[in-house]
Amino acid sequence: MKRTFTYLTIAVTCLFSAACNQTPSHRLTSKNHKRQPVNYSNYVVEIATYKTKKGVKEANFARLDSVIELVYTRKQPGYISKESGIDQQGNWLVVVSWDNQKHAQAGFDQFLHSPLSTNFIKMIDTATISHKLFSVKNDQSSSLKDQKPFVI
Repeated sequence: MKRTFTYLTIAVTCLFSAACNQTPSHRLTSKNHKRQPVNYSNYVVEIATYKTKKGVKEANFARLDSVIELVYTRKQPGYISKESGIDQQGNWLVVVSWDNQKHAQAGFDQFLHSPLSTNFIKMIDTATISHKLFSVKNDQSSSLKDQKPFVI
């Protein structure tokens, strides 16, 4: 009887463990919609700089910036990556990488007309905004982050 109980316990534990490690079917279908591979030899870097209005708390603005990245920017066609930061004078820098010029411009234009941008833009001193797109050509790396920096 003890041996049967032991075998039964082991079997139930194995089945439970296997069930917990299975990927739910709804996750499998969402993974099938992965983005197309990016051609890293030709991509676009969008650089925006600006200042926030006086009285805007850095932590609140940074939180809103993160939310917009998660719920909007990352879901745009052609999105590769985004970095943002602030210097000691309150200048914000945002660097977004896109797979091509068309996607970069569309992402920016759509953001300006998105309901998410309303509160974000209200916090920015619009007179200080600088926005530029740069095409990166002939990058031989297979990933944007796999190369160590070259220092002279």
